[in-house]
Order: sequence, then structure tokens, then C-alpha cells
Amino acid sequence: MSSKIKMMDDKGNHTIDYFKKEVNRMVGKVDRYLKSKNKKYNKPRDRVPFRLKMKDFVFKERGFGGDVLFWHVVNSIFNRPFNEVHTIIVDKLVYAIHIIYGYASYGYLPVSIIQNKRYKGLLAKDRGHITTILKIFLSKTFGIKVWNAVIQKLHIEKRLHPSELKQITDRVGTMTKKGGTLEEVIPIDIFDEFMEGPVSIEIAIETLDNHLTEIEKINNNQNEWTLHQLVLLGVQKSIQFDSTIDDNRLDTIYGLITTEASDYVKEMFRGEKTFWSSTKSWANKRVNFEEESLYLWLTSILLRSGEPKKTVHYHMFNGNIKHFQKAYPDIVRMSDDDIQKEINFLGAISKSETLLENFLNKVDDLCDEYQEANPDIRLTNIKDLRATKKIGAALSTALCIRNIMEKLNLRIDNVGDVQEIANEVYKAGMERLDNVNHFELIREASATLSNRAKYFYIPIEEQVIEDRENEDSEDVVKKKHWIDFNTKMDSNGAPTIFDIFDRKKSNVFEPHIFDRTQRLGGQLGHKKTNILSFDESYLAAPQDNILNGSNDIDDMVEYADKYEKDFLKYIASLGGRDLLNQEQYNRYRNTLLYIDYMRGM
Repeated sequence: MSSKIKMMDDKGNHTIDYFKKEVNRMVGKVDRYLKSKNKKYNKPRDRVPFRLKMKDFVFKERGFGGDVLFWHVVNSIFNRPFNEVHTIIVDKLVYAIHIIYGYASYGYLPVSIIQNKRYKGLLAKDRGHITTILKIFLSKTFGIKVWNAVIQKLHIEKRLHPSELKQITDRVGTMTKKGGTLEEVIPIDIFDEFMEGPVSIEIAIETLDNHLTEIEKINNNQNEWTLHQLVLLGVQKSIQFDSTIDDNRLDTIYGLITTEASDYVKEMFRGEKTFWSSTKSWANKRVNFEEESLYLWLTSILLRSGEPKKTVHYHMFNGNIKHFQKAYPDIVRMSDDDIQKEINFLGAISKSETLLENFLNKVDDLCDEYQEANPDIRLTNIKDLRATKKIGAALSTALCIRNIMEKLNLRIDNVGDVQEIANEVYKAGMERLDNVNHFELIREASATLSNRAKYFYIPIEEQVIEDRENEDSEDVVKKKHWIDFNTKMDSNGAPTIFDIFDRKKSNVFEPHIFDRTQRLGGQLGHKKTNILSFDESYLAAPQDNILNGSNDIDDMVEYADKYEKDFLKYIASLGGRDLLNQEQYNRYRNTLLYIDYMRGM
């Protein structure tokens, strides 16, 4: 570039051409150093402040897939990526509006040129989130719920002049449900004035180590990082000098539970599903909070084989820096498929909601009962079994299920088996809490995850495995009937949500659903009282099972014939099948299929 480039404009800002020239000079120093043979004495150092117009510099988010020029500012890959959780978006938009109107300071933007490795662009050490809002998300549409929350918070904080607040409120008021952009919310004259205003940028040539230290110091002073985030910072550094791992590997893993995930998985890791709901409290305190529970899970899965004590496998869910430092370098080397398999496994458990809710109610009821009898009783270990309060409880439940499945040689990618074992674990847990001796063992122990493993989760593992290995156990027999039932229904093209007329009395029938996917809605009906075996039982509809009571069924065909006779009389009382609506007709056809199943079809 020409040496005649104008350094300052008439308002005292550095021109963008001068900025490019100086950055090019600094980049050249680093490039020459990297190419030099003797790197001991000629290490480049430089720290240059600039004052640019907000509109003039280019900012790109980490992992940006387009072209990045040498003078572009890129959010450092070592920074935490932008988190679009509702509450965080609202806070950032409010902050951005206050900056645009001059009631808050943007501060300055510190960036690095790394001495010992070349990156595309200048690496921003701080201000990544607010700069993303002010430079990248200006034209991004946010829903009306977000903007209504922004307006509410602006009113609460009362930093804007009433006329300014009214102006913004009126603009939001004209939005559709789709919402609008920050550019649309801010009046054009205010917006243009802000974009023409100055921003301070300091560029430093420094080592990668110093760049990382700066990021840690800046962020820990403002918003303290968790152990998870600090360890990941070190992992990200090691990745930069490992050609076998993509620089953006951490972002890719994060994407498996966010941008690339199903809606259910996204919601689960955000804490919006009961099983994972304890993590929701992290949202306002931690950036990328969704991933911490996943890394906790993968840490235990990877380190189990090297740790003989089973209680330690559960204890790892407390989060220990030594465990993190050992496991995280291996986690980033896991394939996407292997990580996705674990995510799917956790998702399958999460969907076993019925017995989970029953278990949670059991814990709450017992705590209330004991507390009422003795207000001073210590119930910490009991209360901490609730997944809604402790992520350790959710992860421990998952590990308990996982250990059982491995012992029984069941595949964790079989959703039906996962949910079946999950239900058995919840049932065993409720039974254990109902046992006074077992209840007191765990209640009296010191309140640690290791003790909850010792007195609750590990004994449940052993109990479920023992029951499963007993071929004549109720759970095994019932599972066999579900397999038999589903096989027969599949051969007849029956729906997975199998809706029938359940016989409550000979002339009274009620709708009932067999959920064939989750294996819910069927009871174990006994042909012979007190005899538990596959041959002497069947999958019974609940009301009909109650109706039969303890009576023996000597001939299952005759029993099914009587069910059909009563059923057809009931349909006739409704005016016959031709008068049934579509829903009733589907239920009618399914009922006849169920009767055929009872006959042994």
C-alpha cells in the first residue's frame, strides 16, 4: 500500500486503509519470524491501539466458513461460542440497545496476532458475544417473545429516556409473531450515529500461551469459568498443534446437541425435559451450559475401565479436574457416531417419563412423610436422588441402566430395551425406598454421590440383573409377552399406539391404549392363579384383568370368545359398527385383533 495513505479522518478516527496497512505490517513481522531459522532472538512483539468507526471493521464468529482476510477480526476459537438460549439473547439485546443509545460502554476490543501459529484474521480475546450482536446479528430475526422480553427488561432497568423507550416499544408493537431485527427496532438516525461512532481496538503480537492467559484472566474477572470450560481451553490449545484433529472439533461436538440435533435432544440438553431438567439452572450462569452434562457422562464412560471401584464411576459425575484432564483429550478423538450413540441412549432414557414421574413423586411423598413425623430428620441423600434437582441423579440413573444392559448383553441403541430397563430401574428404586432397612441405610450415610451409588444405584443394578436372569421372573415373562404381542400385531399391520375397547363389565367397555414402542399399557394376566410362567399368562388389558380377578382361565379360546360376544353386544348398543366414527371404528378393529391375540392367533 502507498505510504501516502491518510492516517486519520476528520473526526479523529483511523481510516480503514491505514488500519489494513498497519495490520499487514504486523502480520508480515510474524510471517517472517515463522519462516526464519533462528527463532530464539527475533521473536516479534508489538501492541498497537486503533480507533475505528464501528461500521468499518469486519467481525466474524468462530468457525465462520466463508473467506477471512488478514485484517478481519475473528472471535477466537478459544472463546466460548455464542449461546442463543432465550434469557441470554434477551440480556445481550438489552445491553446492545443501551450501548447504541450511549447509556452503556462497548469498551475496547482486544485482539491478537499469534507469534507461533498463523490464523486467518485477528483473534478477538473478549467482547465476542456483544460484538456478534452489534456486527453479525443486526439483521438476524428474533421472535416476538424475545422482543417482548427485551421491552420488559428495558422498562425494569429504566436507563433509556421515556421517549426513547416509547419509540422502541412502538416499533416492537408493530411486529408480527415472526418478530424482527435489531436494525428494525432502532430508529435509523440513532443507528447510523452509532455505526459512525468510534470503537477502540488493540492489536497485540503475542504467543498462543499469552493469548490463552489473557482470555482466562478477562473472563474469570467478569464471569468465572467452570472447571469444564478451563479444561476445554487447554484441550483447544493442544488441538491447534495436532494436525489429526480439526481446529473446530469442540464446536462440532457442541453441534451434536444443538444445531445438528433433533428438537427433542436440543430441548433435553437445555433442561426442558424432566430427566435433564436440573441443568436448566445453568443457563444464565454458563455459556454452552448444554455440553457440560454430556462431557460428564462421556468422562465416566471412558474412564470406567481403568477404575475398579464402581462407586468412583458414579463419583465422577461430581466433576473432578483430574478426571476431566484425563478424559477430555480422548473425548475429542471419539467419532461423531460414537458420541451420537451415547446421546441417543440418554435421549431414550429421558423418554421413559411415566415411571420417572412416579419415582419422583415417591421420593417427594416419602420426604414429606418423614419430615412431618420428624422436622429435624436429615434426608439429603434421599432428596438428591431426584433428577430434577441434581444432574448427578440423572447421570447415575443412566449409568445404572447402562451397566445393567452391558451385563445382560443388551444393545444400548435398542430404544425398546433401553426404556424397558429404565422402567425396571425406577420400579426397583421405588421398591428399595419402600424397604425401611434400605431406606435408612442410604438416609443415614453421609450425603455423597459415592454413598448413593453404594446404597442405592449399585444394589439396584444387582437386583434388576438377578431378576432378569431368573427366567420366571415377572419382568422377563412380561417382556416375552410384549415381544410375542408386537410380533403378532406387526404381522397384521397394527399401529404402534394400539387403541382398544377394554372390558370393564360385560356391558361396559372403555378406551385403552397399548403403547407398543414403550411397552406400556399391558398387564400380566394369569391363566392359573399363583403360577408365573409364559405359558400360563398373557398380555392383558387392565380393566378386563381386574374383571377376571383371581379366576382361573381354563380355556383361553373360550375366554376370548366370551370377550368378543360381550364386545359385539356393546357395539350393537351404540347402533352397530356402521354408526361408529372413525376413531371408534379404528378402536373396534384393533379390539378384534386383540381378541384374536388372546385366542393365540
